[in-house]
Amino acid sequence: MFKRASEAMSSKIIHIGWNAPMSQAFELMQKNRLRHLPVMDDEMNLIGIVSDRDVQRAMKSELRWEETLQAKIPVFETVEFDPSAKVRHYMSWPVKSVHRNADLRRVAGLMVADKISAVLVMDGDRFVGIVTTEDLLKVLMGLLGDASKGRALPMELLFERPEASA
Repeated sequence: MFKRASEAMSSKIIHIGWNAPMSQAFELMQKNRLRHLPVMDDEMNLIGIVSDRDVQRAMKSELRWEETLQAKIPVFETVEFDPSAKVRHYMSWPVKSVHRNADLRRVAGLMVADKISAVLVMDGDRFVGIVTTEDLLKVLMGLLGDASKGRALPMELLFERPEASA
């Protein structure tokens, strides 16, 4: 079955400026539950991508511990960033991208070959979305379907969170 990048991509585009502090990238990622942010220059040209790993490299974190009778346990973690740490210092570039009509197998192959977890999707020179490893796993789940019924799962079931078992 032929699938295009545009069928798997997330088109909700949240980006960050190249001069933004890394603390802002962290906050945007936390607030929107993202692991990748496209990076734009001052003229809104796509110039890079910053990942959760990049944010972690810029982060200074420290666990606070509390001693109990049984053990020392972590209570909370403080997270700080050097105020001079900017997105441009940590972003990856050049950006790996594909056309919106690219075969999804090509997208997956690029991600495996380059050991990356996201590829940006373009329509000409316009950024229109992102395909992440999570997006590819959702496609895989749809293709595998419900084996007990011999058919693919409806899309709304692919995005349900499993209930915690008691």
